[in-house]
Amino acid sequence: MLELEFLTRVLGAGTEGKIDIKPLGITLEGLRVINILSNFPRDITVTGLDGNEYDIIVPEPAVYVIQKILTNPIREPMEKKQKDIIAVKEILFHIEQSSEHKSMLKGVYKTLTEKQKKILKQVCEENGIVLSQLDDSHINCYDEEKE
Repeated sequence: MLELEFLTRVLGAGTEGKIDIKPLGITLEGLRVINILSNFPRDITVTGLDGNEYDIIVPEPAVYVIQKILTNPIREPMEKKQKDIIAVKEILFHIEQSSEHKSMLKGVYKTLTEKQKKILKQVCEENGIVLSQLDDSHINCYDEEKE
């Protein structure tokens, strides 16, 4: 089964929430926390079933992980929260295998606000997610105290 969610960025004084697009029969969900995805795009080229090449823009895996963690406290329903945590853990396994992706994770972490870092720490602790080496010291669940 294919499940699609239609998410949109919230900019400026815009409000988060659901927006019905009646002519298309869809509902958009506005989330401010997804803005981070557009700040770190990755351009990739894929070959379609028709043999043509297509350029698509996807978020960096490290950014996707951070966005999923930041969104977790407000994610509904509970099944989607759990599904997102499983995805985060699976992607983190692969990020740990790549110096490029680990470096990107560090870079993204450095752009976060203190409030976002607090949310990350809380979600990591609640779900047994350990992230390390984000600011040139060992960080366990984003605990910034140096060893």
